[in-house]
Amino acid sequence: MTLYESTEGLVSLESNGITLYIEPKLKDYLESLGKVHIDYLSDSQFEGFHVYIDMGAGSRGCSC
Repeated sequence: MTLYESTEGLVSLESNGITLYIEPKLKDYLESLGKVHIDYLSDSQFEGFHVYIDMGAGSRGCSC
């Protein structure tokens, strides 16, 4: 998706002043997994988005 594409039919999520538009089914799926954390990391070994899904107590979640 580019900045000029329509967001009609998409669900908006906002955090720290950043708005993300995703398909409604994707939002439902992510919510079924647990709490999703997204960070942007930049260091000497990695630069990009780090996605962590907290699946609750006793779960390690995942990092993508």
